This record gives sequence, structure tokens and C-alpha cells, in this order.
Amino acid sequence: MLVLFVASFALYSLNVDFTLFGDAALYADFVLLKNFAEIPVHFGYYAILFVVNAFMDGVFHVPIQESEVWLNVLAGALTVGIAYLLGGELLGGRRDALLCAIIFAVSGRVFTNSTSSEMYMLQTLFVLGSFYCFVRERELVAGLLFAVAMLVSTLSVFAILFFPAYEYQRSKKFRWDVMFRLAAAALAVYLPFFVLYAHPLLFGIRGLLAIASNYNMDPLATVRNFPLYQFKAFTFLLLLLVPLLFAIRQNQKFIFIALAVALPHLYVIVKLTGEDNVFILNTDFFFACCLVLGWRQFAASPLGNATAALPLVFHICLYLAAGTIHGFHPNREYAVDMR
Repeated sequence: MLVLFVASFALYSLNVDFTLFGDAALYADFVLLKNFAEIPVHFGYYAILFVVNAFMDGVFHVPIQESEVWLNVLAGALTVGIAYLLGGELLGGRRDALLCAIIFAVSGRVFTNSTSSEMYMLQTLFVLGSFYCFVRERELVAGLLFAVAMLVSTLSVFAILFFPAYEYQRSKKFRWDVMFRLAAAALAVYLPFFVLYAHPLLFGIRGLLAIASNYNMDPLATVRNFPLYQFKAFTFLLLLLVPLLFAIRQNQKFIFIALAVALPHLYVIVKLTGEDNVFILNTDFFFACCLVLGWRQFAASPLGNATAALPLVFHICLYLAAGTIHGFHPNREYAVDMR
């Protein structure tokens, strides 16, 4: 895990892009003005960025748009390490865990979010960290981490079915004491915040229920855009979905858990069809796991491991050729343009 963290941190550090994407400029403004309550659905992100920016500015004298990116570099590298640990628990075996972490690390959405200023990499770190702690039967820590993920982004709630789905597969029943410890720890942190900001959290600009009223479902746009976003993120790796079809029956338990996380996100995907789906990084981990299952099925065939590795090799080569990896253009001059 340490080697993966160091390698990922180096890879993302060499590819940083300090341009402010999406709402990142707005969130940076909130942090500089210490105005965390205007759009409180990301209160946890503002608080963490405030601390990180104070350190980065005080020690290295870098502006906040660079602090945002370095926070994502760190969060991305840590998440790759967590992906290795969680992948090992869900898939079994160090090789499959390593493949999962590598595919996850170089997938387009993770790579972009780990080298730019969006906030969802931090959310993913806490969500996957909570999953890993729950798998290791550390329910209190899992609940605390999931509460922090909810503070970073309320969209974390769409991943919550992982806990009952995994518990059912693990125990063939619901151990209510386990679920109670998880819920109690999460609510102890999140409930006071929710009571204080219930209306904006539900009905505000980024409120959960505002998604229902402010955005219409557009299944046709989803059909057009989602495959494009997925192909852009995984390119040749999507070929591993073919052997996965032959491995579904042997991996029904994992598929059940993966669907428990993925299906609730469809509600957001059909609502927010034009945002490049940056908010589904949690599902990308399970997608990477599914690709590993396809790899494993392919490797067991007469074609063997070498052929199974080709989609990953082609994926990385394509990103290198396109300049996505090792573009070496951090856009530092963007700060001058902003001023």
C-alpha cells in the first residue's frame, strides 16, 4: 500500500493542473471569506481546505487554487492505497487487489480529479475508507468516516447501501448491533450539523431534494453521454467487460454489493447529464473491481495473463500519446489571468 501511495503521489504530482474547474473557484472564495454556510452541503470540504490552505500558504506561499490541487493529489494517492486494501478484502488475493488499485489509479475520472481542483476525490477517500473499516468490522470508525464524507458532499448518501448489502452477504442476516454502532457513530457527527442546516441541505442550491425539483430526468441524454464519459475514463479497459460476462455467476456476491452502490447513483446520473459524472468516483472503484474480475476470467483462458494485460497497456499508452499523462503543463499562469 505504501508503494502504491508513493507511486500515485509522484504520478499525480507530475500532472497537476492548477486551473480552477467547475465550482472550485466558488468554493475557494468561500474558504477565503470564511463563509462556509452559504452552500453548506460541502461544509466539510471548506473546513479541510481552510486548514490545508493555511498550511500551504504559510509554509510554501502558494495560492489557494494550488492548495486545492495539492489536497486532491494527496487524497488521490491515499485513495489508491485504500482501493488496494478494500480490493483485497472484496476480491481476495494481493494480485487482484494490486490490479484493482492500478486500474483505479489510471482511470480517467480518478486521474483528472487527483490532479485538478474539483472536490470529489476527498469525498471518495472518506467513503472508501469507511467501507474498508466496515469490512474490517470497525463500525465506529466506519461511521465517523462516512459522516465526514457526508460533510464533504451530501452525494455520499447514494453509496450508503454498501453497508447493509455487505453485512447481508457477510452474515446472511442483519446484525442489528453492528448496524446500530455504524449509524450511531455517523449520526453523532452528522446529525447536529443536519439539524442546524436542514433546509439548505435538502432544498438549497445543492440540496438533495433540490435535485428532484430543479433538474428533470433525461434518460436519452444519459444514454448519449454516460457511455462517452465511461469510455473516456477507461478506454481499452472496457474490453474486460466481455470476459466479465462469463464470470458473473461465480462472483454473484460481489456483483450484488457493486450494484447496491451503483444503482442509487443512476438517479443522479439521469438528472445531471452534462457534468461529466465527476461525482461517481465511488462507483468507479467497483467498476475497476469488475474489470479485474474480467481480467481474472481472461487470464484463466488459454490466452493467459499477457493477453489480459493488453487493455491496461493500451489504455496507458493512449493517455501518454494524448498528453493526458505527463502533459507537464500545470497552468500556473492561470492565477495571473484570474487576477
